[in-house]
Amino acid sequence: MSLLVKTNLETMDYSFQAQPFVDVVGGNTIVINGMDYSWMAQPFVRNNIFAANYSRGNYASLPSGVTDLENIYTEQEMTDIVDDNSVRITQDATSEYAIHQYKNDVGTYPSGIFRWNGQSSLAPSSSPVVLQVYKVNGTTWETKDTKSTGDADTDFDLSFSLADLTDYKDGDGIVTCRVYQQNV
Repeated sequence: MSLLVKTNLETMDYSFQAQPFVDVVGGNTIVINGMDYSWMAQPFVRNNIFAANYSRGNYASLPSGVTDLENIYTEQEMTDIVDDNSVRITQDATSEYAIHQYKNDVGTYPSGIFRWNGQSSLAPSSSPVVLQVYKVNGTTWETKDTKSTGDADTDFDLSFSLADLTDYKDGDGIVTCRVYQQNV
């Protein structure tokens, strides 16, 4: 089973993108994943949101904290995820969890809409794909969206919004999200 992703964190001034992102509403949101800008009704301005660290790995159990996973995205992989196209970053797993983790410097943005786009070679109807965010104030992972229907090798989105990022940013302004699927 492979969990394939097309993902990246950017900030947008509008929330009308077709692809996954974390988006700043009214100038106050962030974006995870590649975007399709071609059908936006109005022009947009990108704010400076930086990927602090993206990593992936396969694990027998889900990590409880936010330590980087075993494979850090390469510079080429970071370039590959900017556009929404057929280029995917793959994480294989056999009888384990395939996990992609995203740490992003969101600075002082107070709220966010987070969207992720990807696919899996294992149908979500066989094993759900889960999007979580790490709550720094509580040191726990919170499930925000789950895909439990659909076929293998088909793109889908996961998303959630946070009206207040305060409990989710660490002391450096980093918000950590992860997407995983268990190969059962």
